[in-house]
Amino acid sequence: MILNANKIKYIKNVSSTSGNRLVYMNYVTGTPFDLEFSKQQRQQVGIGDQIVLEQQGKLTHIVEVANPTMNYNANNPAHPYTMQVKTIAIIPNGLQKSDSSISDADFTCLGGNTNLIPIDAVSKTVQDIEKKIVKMFKNNGNSI
Repeated sequence: MILNANKIKYIKNVSSTSGNRLVYMNYVTGTPFDLEFSKQQRQQVGIGDQIVLEQQGKLTHIVEVANPTMNYNANNPAHPYTMQVKTIAIIPNGLQKSDSSISDADFTCLGGNTNLIPIDAVSKTVQDIEKKIVKMFKNNGNSI
């Protein structure tokens, strides 16, 4: 697993349904898990595409799509769809976007949207944003 700025394709806002805790923090690098969605995704996500997870104003993970098939779980009505991903990089307490060279304006499209946002919809300077994200994760103890 290699963190590669060119493979970052999406940003996704995630949140806990039980309080203000950060989610998906118990998965170490390389661990597969089911990333939850409230709606079926319309984007064509490919194996190996990387997704930045943002929660509570913090960037916390970069995950890689292991299986782009969306699965349905009727037992979780708030987030009934899942896609299998694996952790590429994690910042244990999250990194405030304001603590980085990435501004909130770079992420204005997120709002409360919990679906995938293509990174090219985030900013006109996609490659610059991708490089900044990778640098942030590297600077916070992620070996690449």
